[in-house]
Amino acid sequence: MFQQTRYAHNTALRGTLQQKLVAIAIAALCTLPPFLAMGQEPNGDLQQCRSLQQKIERLDAQRKKGGSASQMDRWKRQRQGIKDEFNALRCRHWGNQLR
Repeated sequence: MFQQTRYAHNTALRGTLQQKLVAIAIAALCTLPPFLAMGQEPNGDLQQCRSLQQKIERLDAQRKKGGSASQMDRWKRQRQGIKDEFNALRCRHWGNQLR
């Protein structure tokens, strides 16, 4: 009886491990597209990318000053949305010209 319980427990652990490995594989595949796009030209023009960069810096400054928990969360979500747009437009290509 002990061996049957132990076998069932090991089988359940193996299933959980497989689920975790699948999740890790999916996460790894989702991070590949930005690396594949690194050699490509930006989609956003310099002015648009500068504007996004300034918005990100402004939100960073606001968060450094502090605020209520709900404000901090809202600013964090806003920053992430702007950063996603910045990355989607491949604005990093502009480099030091963004300053």
